Amino acid sequence: MKKVFENYSLDKLNEIEISEGSIEKIYESYIKEFPENERKDINHLKELMNRKNYKLIVANHIIFKEIIGYAFVYEIEKYNVLWLDYIAIEEKFQNSGYGTLLFNKIKEIIGINKIGMFMEVEIPENELQQRRERFYERLNAKKLDINYQLPTADGNFDMNLFYLSINNDNILLGEIIKDSILNVYRNIHSDINPKDLIERIEKEKFNDIYL
Repeated sequence: MKKVFENYSLDKLNEIEISEGSIEKIYESYIKEFPENERKDINHLKELMNRKNYKLIVANHIIFKEIIGYAFVYEIEKYNVLWLDYIAIEEKFQNSGYGTLLFNKIKEIIGINKIGMFMEVEIPENELQQRRERFYERLNAKKLDINYQLPTADGNFDMNLFYLSINNDNILLGEIIKDSILNVYRNIHSDINPKDLIERIEKEKFNDIYL
């Protein structure tokens, strides 16, 4: 009975709910969490959110009544896939399993009818970046063997692109990879307008990947 109570208490302490949120409530945290060259201007974020397929998902702790984290999620409607643009856990809630909880909530609720989700991950050069990569690997996301670059105001830099199959398909079509990247470059990064990357991807052939 004691073990059952402990598990119940732990579940309650970890209970979160997600909903669409306001950029003003998390923007100060967003500035702290992400490097300047990877961030988007608040007006560009608002413009993206007005398009309805780019959403700010906020996770609230049910007991503490606080925001524990948030994510920006983009829906690529043509292929019914998601693109995880940013995900962050507030500092005082970090390293407590809330990142996994938030990610799984996004997958289960926002991704319920989607075929899968893409996410950009830094190529690991230090322990923190290695932990981030292991985080997605533990969640069964697969690192794609492609040359992916993130466009920023300071130029393009190499990133790993991961993909999580949500509906258990064991193949990701090259056409979906290519068109999803182009969609993101043209829409999410419209403030930068990365013509060089768009032209490169348009010419490139992407093979199907077995997951």
